[in-house]
Parts: sequence; C-alpha cells; structure tokens
Amino acid sequence: GKTTLMQRIAATWNETPVHTINIERKTPATKAWFEMLSGVLGEPAVQSLHGLTERDASLEPQLILIDNAHNLFLSEVGLFDAYRAMIDCLNLSLSNIFWIISMHAPARQYLNAAFPREQYTGSLFKVAKWSPADIRKMLLARHKGGRYRLSYNELLLSATASSESSSMRATDSRIFNILWEQSGGNPGHAIELWLSAGKINGRNIEIGVPHKPSATQLSELSDDAYFIYAAIIRHRAMTAHQVSLVTRIPAPAVRHTLKHGYGLGTLETLDGQRFNVRLVWLPVFFQVLQQKNLL
Repeated sequence: GKTTLMQRIAATWNETPVHTINIERKTPATKAWFEMLSGVLGEPAVQSLHGLTERDASLEPQLILIDNAHNLFLSEVGLFDAYRAMIDCLNLSLSNIFWIISMHAPARQYLNAAFPREQYTGSLFKVAKWSPADIRKMLLARHKGGRYRLSYNELLLSATASSESSSMRATDSRIFNILWEQSGGNPGHAIELWLSAGKINGRNIEIGVPHKPSATQLSELSDDAYFIYAAIIRHRAMTAHQVSLVTRIPAPAVRHTLKHGYGLGTLETLDGQRFNVRLVWLPVFFQVLQQKNLL
C-alpha cells in the first residue's frame, strides 16, 4: 500500500537526492520530530522552524518522504506537537525541500475534523483500489509459489455453469470477483479472505466461498470496547498504555478488551505490544462505529 508506493518513489526518482523518514512508532514530541529531520539533513542539527528556514539556503534540492505520518500524534491534549511541527515544516516557504507524506486514512479524517483550519497540504493522492484482474494475478502468483494443486469445492462448481470445463472457468472468474467485492480492492484484505476460504488436504488446496465477518458478531461488545476499537483504528496501531491514555479507560479494562479481541481474531499484534484491527475486520468495524458516531 502506502509504504510500497513510498519505496517505489524512492527507487525511481533520480533527479534529486531522496531521503525517507519512516515513523514506525508513536512519536508525539516536537523534539523527536526535529531529531528525525536532522538525521536525514545531516549536520548541523535542526531544532526549530527558524533553524530549518536558515538551513534551507545551504541545502541542495531534495525530496523528503515521510512514511507513517499518523504516528506523530496521539489524540490527547499535548500530544499533537510533533504532528503540528511537521505541518508547519511543510508550509514553510522552502526552496530546496519537497515533501511527500503518507498517512493512515482514518487518522487523516480525524485530524481534518479536529483541526479544520490547520490541514494545509498540496496535492492529495489516494492509493487506488486494485482491479479484480490484479487481485487474481497476485493471488495466483502467490499460490504458485506454494506448489499446491488448486481446486474449487463442489458448491462453487455446481453453482456457476453446466459443463465441467465451463464450470471451472466461470468459478475461477466468480471467486475473484467475490474476493474483489468483499475486499474493496484492498490486496491485503483479499489475501486474508483467500486464506480463510482455503482448506488444505495433503498437497491440494480447495477453495470455498469466502465469507467476510458479520457485524452481528460485535453486538455483544461493551461501550468501552467500541471506544477502544475506534481509537485503534484512528491511530492505526497502539499499545495498551496508549489506548488507555487517549480513551481514559482504566488499563485493566483495556488489557481485557485487547486480550479478548486477539482471541476473537479481530485484533493482531505487530510486535507483541502494539495492537491493530485485522484487515478482514476493518469494513465491519467501520460500519458499526460510524453508526455509533465513533468514526
């Protein structure tokens, strides 16, 4: 997705030097932002907007990519400083720095609503949805690498055509259309659906009808749990401490919800500490949380 696009820009742009700032963890302090910026600009260190303006004249033209910019804030008073510092840097009249930033869409939507008069950026590019053909090409390429024989279950075959040969062709086409419809053209989501629809038997993998999770499975969650899931989606990935900080929900209740979500399969851990809503569950949570005006 976004990171792949940033990597492709870094690999193909050759007219000026390219520097990448990849913000992998929550870093809401202004000092930390300027330290990361100084790391790509080199000595002397930049510690303020004024310092960056003065430094600009001595720089050669260059491109700075900021990946995962949503990690520069936590939605709590006093924890937007690094994000605001980045926005201020983007809006300086600099001659030798061109910025490209990538951000989690729900985070951007939240920031636009929270700071409607401060979100001044140039062109906005949304990562395009993949086509059914692209989804099919990717999944079959990955399947080929696993060296499993591919087949479709009898329910899919009998529902699509009359003859055996035409049934295989129709099933092949229909299954990837279903994956595209349910994933919304998101390749990571399509992979999860493909894996959930597969059943391995020896060296054969049989694909059935992919089923996306149902919103009814979330009906028994508590109000606190809804607030916790909304916070995680808004911030992309969070530790239990960070969730408790921005929701003001006691840490034991947060840890219980995260443990329950991990067991239910709605959450995954990125490094054993940060929790993220699994791609296959994101559309369901969007539906439920938007109805409750939490997103």
